[in-house]
Formats: sequence, C-alpha cells, structure tokens
Amino acid sequence: MINIIANGLAWLFILYVVAGMTVYAFQRRIMYAPDRTRVNPETIGVDGLRELTLEAKDGTKLIAWYKRAEPGKPTLLYFHGKKGNLAVRRDRIKQITRSGYGLFMLSYRSYGGSEGRPTEPRNIADAVAAYDYLRMLGLKEYEIVAYGESLGTGVATQLAARRQTAAVVLEAPFTSIVAVGKLMYPLFPVGAFINDKYPSIDYIKQINAPLMIVHGTRDKLIPIELGERLFQAAVTPKEMIRMANVGHTGLFRAGIWPHIDKFIQARVKLPTVANPQAEHIAGRRVHHLPPIPALAAKGANDNAANTAPRRPLAARQQQSQTADPLPMPTSHIGSLA
Repeated sequence: MINIIANGLAWLFILYVVAGMTVYAFQRRIMYAPDRTRVNPETIGVDGLRELTLEAKDGTKLIAWYKRAEPGKPTLLYFHGKKGNLAVRRDRIKQITRSGYGLFMLSYRSYGGSEGRPTEPRNIADAVAAYDYLRMLGLKEYEIVAYGESLGTGVATQLAARRQTAAVVLEAPFTSIVAVGKLMYPLFPVGAFINDKYPSIDYIKQINAPLMIVHGTRDKLIPIELGERLFQAAVTPKEMIRMANVGHTGLFRAGIWPHIDKFIQARVKLPTVANPQAEHIAGRRVHHLPPIPALAAKGANDNAANTAPRRPLAARQQQSQTADPLPMPTSHIGSLA
C-alpha cells in the first residue's frame, strides 16, 4: 500500500512538473492571441480613418490606424487587448470617432499585419515610440490620452509613467500579469516563470495625469478586485466606474463610453483650433518611428528622462502653446505592396 501511494505521488509530481513546463514554454501563446489578418480600415465605415505602416528602430514594420481629431478634441493613443486585431473593435472605433476624438491604434507585433512577435519590452518600446511619433506630427502632450484595454492597460500604464499625457483611461486593468496568472493557475509558482509581467501596480503611482478606471463587476478573466487595488494605489485625480453585472468584454456594449467621454471632456481642455501639422500625414504610407532609449527594467537604471520630476501639466501647456512646432520626420521609405 505504501508503495502504491508513493508511486501515485511520484506520478502526480511528474505530471505537475510537465504541466508547469508546458505553461512556461507556451506562456506567450497563452498571453497573446493575435488575428494576423490585415484589414483595410476603409471597410470599417469611418471617414478619415487610414492605415499607416510604421518602421520600428529594429526594422520591424507595424500597422497602425489613425484618424485626426476634430478641433478642440484630444487624440486617444489606444492599446488593444490580447485577442483579435483592430477590425474586431470597429464598434468602439465608431463610438470614439463619432465623438470627435482623434484615434491612433497600434497593432502589436504579429497582430493585424504587423511583423514580429510581441513581448512586454517590445510592446512598451513600440508604445513609447508611437507616442513620440504623434509628438513629431505636432500633437502636444496635453492633446494625447493614453487608453488601454485589458492587456493594453499594462502598456498604457507604463507609457504614461514614461511620457506625459493629458489623461489615462484603463479598461478592465490588472495589477500585474502575475496576479492574473495566480488566479488562473493557483497551483503553479507563476511569479517565478512568467516573462512578461506587466507590473502596472509598480508604475501607476508615477502617472502624473487624471486617471479613469472602468471595470465590470462580473469580470471573470480579470476580477474587479485587481482593478480596485490598482485604483487604490494610484494618485489623484482619479475616478473609477464599476459597471454592475458586466463581464470582461461587455463594457462598451453596456454603455461605458458616455462615462469615459464625460471624464475626458471634464479633464482635458483644448483650444478649438485645428492642428495643421497633423495634415502632413496625408500621402505618407510608411514612417520610421523615432528612436527611443533602451527601456531598462524598472529601478535605478531607468532612463533619467523617464524618471525626472515633471512640472504640472498646466505649466507645460502654457509654455508649449508659445513654442515652435516640432519638425516633421523626414525619413521615408516606399509603401508596402
């Protein structure tokens, strides 16, 4: 009997190790679920929505969709969730753009026609470069709202900790992927083997912009308790909307956008003058993303420009309104087939 029990425990241990190794080996396939289909944004039915092909510093070509904002409206720099491509988000694209907002949606690597493979360092580097690209187009920091959806909240949080934005909106956020992994795989020491941790809880306090968190009370993938913890760790001004009886993917269908729109209108005040430099984007199909410093792990080695204290946004607004506009990037390669 003792031998039978011992053999049974040994097999259970072997199965445990094999299962853990499998999760470790395929963790990024679990975390990222891209639809590689490249869709023409004209099929979405939004006037002015166009595709851009951006070239990252390492040569990887990335697909983005862009629509210029109406006068007096900011641009949402949007980071999507783990599944699908940009086209599956057509309904929210229509709601956002109907409200007059500009929209810049970056497809992560391997999503929707973008090349390469996604990882946390690459996604963060691409996000920072996309922000810098918008600034090179002439958008001011107070004209850019960082928006993250699910997995994209980890990207948006780190971006907003590194670059000043007018506001930050996080839809169904987490404290970290490790926290989510512990809920999904409670028997495994996920913190020891997850590569892409997206530790939003470590970055949220560095955000120097109005923050809104929206979360459904019936979110089974990322429980609202994780959103609550992130909200508690954030600095003011901040707001949180809790949508009763709504799951992880149902926030827009449940009518969350009017709440987000109201928040942005209250927190982001812009002059009602069109930005002429944004028009330069017409006729350009492939653009080099501006080079950025290597993004080190959070800590003492962080780039000084990313960790230096920042003046209040209002002070920077006053100065930037009188400053010369940023030059357009001049590097350009031919359009893709």
